[in-house]
Amino acid sequence: MSLQRSHHQKVVHQNLQNAKVYRLVLMVAPPSIGVTEIIHEWREMVLSDSQVPALYIALKEKHNNEQQFLAELSAKFGIWNPRLLNQISLLPNISDSLFEGDRYFQRSPTAPSAVSENLIIEVINELMPLEEDLFLVMDNYQNINNIEIHNAVTFLINSLPPNIHLIILSHVQPPLQIAHLRVRRQMLEVKF
Repeated sequence: MSLQRSHHQKVVHQNLQNAKVYRLVLMVAPPSIGVTEIIHEWREMVLSDSQVPALYIALKEKHNNEQQFLAELSAKFGIWNPRLLNQISLLPNISDSLFEGDRYFQRSPTAPSAVSENLIIEVINELMPLEEDLFLVMDNYQNINNIEIHNAVTFLINSLPPNIHLIILSHVQPPLQIAHLRVRRQMLEVKF
């Protein structure tokens, strides 16, 4: 193992030891750093100490489709609570949710779609009884360029109970509305 990788591994592990203090841990690093591999090592350590696995989503281009993103999110959270596995199929089609009667439903440009908001609220309600510190890792966030997904992730971050922590790995700074988390010290940023 190179000296540089060893240093990066130490920095990541030190920051992840504090992850349960924060709502969001954001790691922005170029691909050469190897943060994904370090996160997998950390997840293995978490798994050995916990009965509940740390969830991991490797985001791809297909996740720019809101339905695909929500299906993946629902499936992952279903590992923690199996009742969530079928939630995505119970929600209306995304295109149907944009209309209210015959008029277009106007939303704030930073608001999640009604479908995203409904699913996230349902997920949070189902996860509330869990008391252990839980972690969801979203890797390769740089692949997401859909504003609806960014809005949904921002809504998710703001809605998480205190024991559920989101870790986002990206090669670039994601366009999330998270300034308030910095001010409230609910977020840890690690940049390489």
